[in-house]
Amino acid sequence: MNKAAYGAAVAGFVALVVVLGCRPNISLSEEGLRASDRVILAESDGGFVLSAQDFYSGLSKSTLLMNGGVFDTRMSKYLLDSVVLDTLAGLAASEVELEDYYTIYCDYSHQYYDYLVQTYWEETVYKKVTVDSQEAVDFFYEHPDLFTVEEQVDLYHILVSQYSLKNGPDSAYYRSLSAEDMQHETAEYADKLWRLLNYGEAFENVAYVFSHDASSREHGGYMGWTPRDRYLDPFDSIAFSLQPGEYSRPYHDKDGWHIIYISGHLSAGPVPIDSSGVYESAYQTLLTHRSNIIVEARLDSLSKEINIVPNEAILDSNTNIHLVDDRVWAGILNGRDTIDCRILKRFEEVTRRKYDVDNTTPDMKLEMLEAASQRFIQVQAARAEGIDTLPKVVAKKRQLIHSKSKSIVQRDSYAFNWTPPESVVDAYYYDHIDEFIVEKPIRVQHIIVNDLSFAEFLREQALSGVEMADLASEHKGSGYKIKFADLGYIGPDDVSNKYYRTALGTQVGSISRVIRTESGDFQILKVLEQKQSRSIELSRGEIRMRMKKEHNAEVWRDYRDRMFARYNVRFPVKVSEIHLGNYHVRNR
Repeated sequence: MNKAAYGAAVAGFVALVVVLGCRPNISLSEEGLRASDRVILAESDGGFVLSAQDFYSGLSKSTLLMNGGVFDTRMSKYLLDSVVLDTLAGLAASEVELEDYYTIYCDYSHQYYDYLVQTYWEETVYKKVTVDSQEAVDFFYEHPDLFTVEEQVDLYHILVSQYSLKNGPDSAYYRSLSAEDMQHETAEYADKLWRLLNYGEAFENVAYVFSHDASSREHGGYMGWTPRDRYLDPFDSIAFSLQPGEYSRPYHDKDGWHIIYISGHLSAGPVPIDSSGVYESAYQTLLTHRSNIIVEARLDSLSKEINIVPNEAILDSNTNIHLVDDRVWAGILNGRDTIDCRILKRFEEVTRRKYDVDNTTPDMKLEMLEAASQRFIQVQAARAEGIDTLPKVVAKKRQLIHSKSKSIVQRDSYAFNWTPPESVVDAYYYDHIDEFIVEKPIRVQHIIVNDLSFAEFLREQALSGVEMADLASEHKGSGYKIKFADLGYIGPDDVSNKYYRTALGTQVGSISRVIRTESGDFQILKVLEQKQSRSIELSRGEIRMRMKKEHNAEVWRDYRDRMFARYNVRFPVKVSEIHLGNYHVRNR
């Protein structure tokens, strides 16, 4: 933000303070943003300024609240703090000496060298090799084996599963249903998605928002080109019965309900050169083929320039490379680049297996050094050609250094290896015993009537899906005595032994057999939920996760407070709520 814009923002904020008082509350939404787009949410001594417009725009582009919704004050503060912290970590990254952090520096070097070498071959070979159109056509017909395919379809998929519904946002509702009702609800859910497609909604949008297939949902349901027999029938047969542009009706198998969409189809055999993408494939294949010939010849030439000065202590037959510190140098290539033992270790096991030995000999270690040098000789060639001075390479190097340095700063925000001692875990269990030992584990409703046949009739009605309260209300005044009660959660001390054993033996969401009460009436029970008590052995994993979460929350807060104090962060405005629309709508 330039000075003039910042001055205008401050002026707008001062006016807002005059009207609303010190540190006003604002609610951010698409509609209300125009009135607050010049309001400053956060600023620091490091020159960082975050406007309401920039903050809201960033959230809109994120995948938070896919279906839209509202972040409350607590969550709004956390999101704002996180955005500010991310920026401050970037500022602090400039003060990090990356070479002081060996492992992370090695990771940076690896990624930088990869990019440098890739750019070297692009600039010196791949961009200079040419192919004309007739050569590409001739190559296609001379190599038919390269352009022959199995029959396949370009496949998209939507899945609706009971498991996902029972563990989703409406889990309480779905878990209360009987097995039969759950099957009906799942089928209806799939049918609603099918109707959305019929109304014209794009398949990718419906899949992204509603599909339960975790592997394809993020890609709009896309599963790629798929040959026959990859999936079990009926999935396979339905997919290959569709024409491009068609989608199936929902169908059911053991995994749930599926809707399949096909965007393309290829028959088995040679693909015609005028098919979509085939000429381009032949062109690129020939281009790559010619380029690779040049690359291989140049690599042979570069290999002849390898001159390694080895570390004699490393070459010793008694030296086990795996036991040597990563930082120890193993060899120096052409007097310029050092190959350390961390790199040599990548070749150790492969070489041992190749020669079937327990430890590598000096000659084998020299062979490993030469193999490790192949990468560095390309780096040296890239430098000799000035590739490391190209603007895009310089920018990539700067970006990698910044990213790795920033990750070092952010390490203080999370306790990666912390785990609570077992004694602390045990103490937590007994301090929170009520959470693990459930005295009233069963949530139950019942109906009591004075006639056995009528009780059996009501049980059949309840099993078909009629609510217990509705049954009692419907048959009130029918001439039978009928009484409904929702007992909530019960334990063995709240009811008779017979009643409790019956409840225990009834599946959640189902209806018990008819039982006779002590007074001679007849009774049916519906079990809505059943909680399980857990021993300390079964609870330790969950307790560790809870304590790690609590500990990391505390570590994050400490990190936040230190960073805010370091840069004197100020929040002129308090964000009370953030309103986001549907992800696809807000990113059109």
